[in-house]
Order: sequence, then C-alpha cells, then structure tokens
Amino acid sequence: MKKVNRQRKKKQESQGLVFQHLEKMSRTLLEKYPEVVREFAKSQNGIYALYKGNKLYYVGLAKNLRTRLRSHLRDRHRSTWDRFSIFLTTSGKHLKELESLVLRIASPKGNRTAGKFIQSRNLLPTIRKKIREIQRKERMDIIGADIPLKMEQVKSKGKTNLGGLASFISRRIHIRFRYKGKLYIAHIRKDGLITFDSKSAGSKALKEKKYKSPSGAASAIAGHAMSGWRCWTYKHSAGNWVALDNLRKKTDIKKADKIEYTEKFHMDGVNEEVKETYYKIKSRLLQINNKLIFNPQKYYISIVYERNIAFFRFRKKKIRLVVMLPEKEVKEGIKNHKIHHLSEGIQKYYNGPCCDIEISNTKDTAEVINLLKVLVLSHGKA
Repeated sequence: MKKVNRQRKKKQESQGLVFQHLEKMSRTLLEKYPEVVREFAKSQNGIYALYKGNKLYYVGLAKNLRTRLRSHLRDRHRSTWDRFSIFLTTSGKHLKELESLVLRIASPKGNRTAGKFIQSRNLLPTIRKKIREIQRKERMDIIGADIPLKMEQVKSKGKTNLGGLASFISRRIHIRFRYKGKLYIAHIRKDGLITFDSKSAGSKALKEKKYKSPSGAASAIAGHAMSGWRCWTYKHSAGNWVALDNLRKKTDIKKADKIEYTEKFHMDGVNEEVKETYYKIKSRLLQINNKLIFNPQKYYISIVYERNIAFFRFRKKKIRLVVMLPEKEVKEGIKNHKIHHLSEGIQKYYNGPCCDIEISNTKDTAEVINLLKVLVLSHGKA
C-alpha cells in the first residue's frame, strides 16, 4: 500500500503543480452526491473557489478539500454561493502563497484578508524612494541645490573638526531636563559632547556615557525616542531657562545673516573657462542694453529686465542657463549646445515656458548671446 502511495505521489509531482481540477460546478453536487466528491477530493491539498453565478465570491485553501467545502454549506458563506471550483495540487508546500496570490489579484468579496507572502519584499517603499530621488533631481534643476555650499572647511592637523553641538556654543554650559518629577542635570562640553551630573544621573550607565546629541541624552533617560532639543533647557542671558532649540535657531540666524550672495560667491569653485564664458555673455548683453540687471541669488544669477528673463546656474565645469522661451524656439536658435527639457512643474516654478541650455565651453557663445538678445529686444517691445 505504501509503495502504491509513493508511486502515485511521484506520478503527481511529475505532472506539475495542479494534477486535477473541477470548475464551476453547482453546489448541488456537494449536497446530493457527496460520495462522488469524496472519491477524489478527500484528504487532498488544493485551492478552491466559490461563485455567485459567474462572479467570484471567495477563495480558500485546504488540506482536505471535501471537508472544507462541506463546511461552507453551513457557515457564514452558506447563502452567498451557488457554484464552486477545486484545483488539486501535488504538494502543499506553496499552497498558502498560491492562495495569497489569487486573493491579491482577484480581491473576492467574501475574503476578509488579502493574504500574505512568506518572503516576498514589497517594492512600494523602493518605488517611493526612486520617485523621491527623481523629484529631488527636479528640485536640483529648479533651485540648483546640488551646487556645493560655499563655506570654508576647517582643516587642522592633529585636531578633530568639531561639529554638532560644538558649533552652537563657545564655552561649557549647564542644561537640565525634568522627567516624571525628577530633575536631570547635564553639561555640554566645548567639544559638543553631553555628560550627566554625577548627583542627578541616578544610574551608573548615565554617569559614564557621553552623548553626541540632546536627543540621545533625553532618550537615555526616557527609554524611548525623544526630541532633546525641546526637552532640555539652558539658562538664557536674561536669566530664565529656555528650550535648547532656541540656541540652535539663534545661531542659525546669525550664520544666515553673514552670507552675502554675490557673483564671487557663485564663481567660487568653478573653472576659468566657466568664468570667462559668463563674463563674455554678460559684457555683450550690457552693450546691447545697459539697463539689464545681473542679480545674484542663493542658487543662481538671474538676468532681470523688468522681470526675470534668464537664470545662470553654475557648476564646476559648465553653466546651465535657463531661458524664458519655449523649447521649440530655443532649438531653432541653438545648434551647438545641449538643450535640456524641463518638466511642467519646473516651468511653473520659473513662471512660464522655458528650457535649459548646457554651456560647457567658450566656443559658440555667439548663438547664446543672439538668443538672449532676441529675448531682451522682444521683451522691450512688449
């Protein structure tokens, strides 16, 4: 008997996953002739489907299809289906995933859950990440956010370049945090690390460890993530205790006030050919119309003639020039430079039809100047 079963099993596996099936039979077969179904469905693995007319209502799996189908004659589904299909499988190994696959594709009305896959990775987070990357590149095209920050880097031999809290303070300061009725006192050292006061720390772990951020120190006390910039307070010069976040905001404002956006700011880090190209175009346009204004902003230098008509965005070895003309018109006048299409969202940002000209050398700048000349003259007439 065992030998016969093994031979039957081997034969089933060689035939594929599904070795027998019965589709859209009336439930009368189960009700009046259960012995007929029992003959081939008893103790068999498989997937079954219940229908109301020709419409799929429910999908399930079972290791004993006959018993499961008979149970549906009495359970909550008893009055919702009149036909059924069964698919007998050679193995129950991937049965659950097959059911989940059908549920996710067909979404039958009678199933309460969509089914789960054992090891399948949901690609949605990856797709979201890819879309964010594409949108980030679009934002770069809009505001030039990929331009390296024009900030001096502190270089010192044998010394650590201090960051984090150290950039906001010039001396050691005391901070405190009240949590669940207990007052915790700590110190921010000149190097930006936070250490707890030995008397208020309580636990040995807090006393011995050094924290790189206020949030890390606050989370160590609470046992879960917390925003330390809002929890910790320090003594303001006026004498009152205020949130540590005020220190950060105050410092950021001071830093921002010191930055002056000039042509020199934009020329820092670009090669000589890029500088020569920009000044050549600027000089020629001012000869055509001395009322033009070259207005340096954070991410670009705009050409202003009552309104913005073009934008210079600088890279190390090239200029990306956004001109306020439809792409078709630009292609008619520019033959020797690469033209980049701008998305509808970017064109809305620039307040009108526009495209991007890539200028990587001083050659053929005449056609760029002629295009801008047409733009200036046409705007003057308007």
